[in-house]
Amino acid sequence: MKKIILSFIMLISVLSVLCITAFAAPDTVAPDTVGNASGLVTVTNPNGSSDMSFDNSYVISGYGEVGTLVTIYTYNPATGLYEKLYKTVTTVSEAGVYETAQQAVSCTIGDSTLFLNTVNLNSGSNSFMLYAEKDGLVQIFKFFVIKHNYNVIDVIRSWGVS
Repeated sequence: MKKIILSFIMLISVLSVLCITAFAAPDTVAPDTVGNASGLVTVTNPNGSSDMSFDNSYVISGYGEVGTLVTIYTYNPATGLYEKLYKTVTTVSEAGVYETAQQAVSCTIGDSTLFLNTVNLNSGSNSFMLYAEKDGLVQIFKFFVIKHNYNVIDVIRSWGVS
């Protein structure tokens, strides 16, 4: 019995450390904030500082150093800050009880060195910031995704014709 209790305490200790690491990114970031590093991550989607989509969601992806925490922020014009994005996650316990919780749109890069996060898009311009951090180093990548509606005018605008 003592071994089970000791194992349980060790498991909780390890999970506590992992949770502290996962939430190291600040809740808000000023638009003029710059990182102190480069090369932690390489963003492959979007390929540049802007992209467009007709879909309601967008996948941000790339690769980077193992152990780098990648967090996605969106710009809030009301506050003038980039705010950490959250998603609603629903789980089912062993007892069959549904539980929902808010979880930051972030991930820690594992052995594959790949990362991806999905964000929801609003119609029009969506301003995002990718905040990558590892061992006190921070890399920031800002980009826009323009969501068009499915109509002829938006399709023509997506071709660059006004």
